[in-house]
Amino acid sequence: MRRVYSPSPRERLQSGNTEASELQKENGTKLSLDQFQILRTIGTGSYARVRLGLHLSTNELVVIKMIKKSFAATEKHLRHVKNERQILQQLRCPFVVKLLGTFQDATYLYMVLEFVQGGELYRALKLERFFTVDKTRFFAAEITSTFSHLHTRSIIYRDLKPENILFTAEGHIKLVDFGFAKHLKDGEFAYTMCGTPDYLAPEMIRQTGHEFSLDWWTLGILIFELQTGKTPFYHDNPYAMYDKILQENVQFAEDFDGESKDLIEKLLIKDYRERIKLNDIKRHGFFKNINWRHVEKLTLPPVYIPCITSKIDSSNFGRYEEEKQNELLVPEDVPDLFPEF
Repeated sequence: MRRVYSPSPRERLQSGNTEASELQKENGTKLSLDQFQILRTIGTGSYARVRLGLHLSTNELVVIKMIKKSFAATEKHLRHVKNERQILQQLRCPFVVKLLGTFQDATYLYMVLEFVQGGELYRALKLERFFTVDKTRFFAAEITSTFSHLHTRSIIYRDLKPENILFTAEGHIKLVDFGFAKHLKDGEFAYTMCGTPDYLAPEMIRQTGHEFSLDWWTLGILIFELQTGKTPFYHDNPYAMYDKILQENVQFAEDFDGESKDLIEKLLIKDYRERIKLNDIKRHGFFKNINWRHVEKLTLPPVYIPCITSKIDSSNFGRYEEEKQNELLVPEDVPDLFPEF
């Protein structure tokens, strides 16, 4: 049997965003690629590769998100990359991954992030197939507190899904990937269609403008998926799925938990103006036994403890084929679009 790694009291303190990492404590140090030993890939996307890295002077294991400049140089994607960097620099929330620094070379933009060892909620869901109401309630409570923190700071997230929720060693959640996050003023609307098709809200599909209540729609989709293993409007054809999102109501099994059903229905109201709001979400019967102060202080007992054997254990992340070499994707004479990196 694998021994489960138990963090020391000092490591537990460092699990929140209010505690600086050793790398962050190196005042005034300009990061560069030669300061890291680049290790294996733990995630990939169409424009970015996420790898583990060892910071050589502090011996700290970190995550390095490598974003191709050739992709980020387009106007829309440039905006998303800059938004993500700016927002993560501002946030100090225990449920949001810490940004430790950024740098660049001729090919990539690099974002150095804390290593959240427990792996994705998506992986845990696939292993268990679906979660109990109690487990779902814990995850939903921490996401609710996360959204409360973001919305108070005028940030809409727009990309909730199990793949973007990671576990700390203690079993608390961390939200990652803020590429679609955006600052919104009160009364302001956003119009970009973004996110995962299964999680899109009706107002985003119609492109009539969306605001903070869109995040609550995605929470309703997540609660349903965690308890059933599938999203409520799923269809193989994305356009047929969009029609279901716009036209159909959620279908529940006869034995589906009543409080869960009621909250999901209130979160998935198609008219965003009628959708349930934060205070009513917290007071809802689904959360009747939740102490919200305990949630915010990370003292609510976790319901899922990932198996971790050491501080360098990365077994909770999948294996990916490694790139053979980095190709120069941006010529040297191209104007620097990323001076802040």
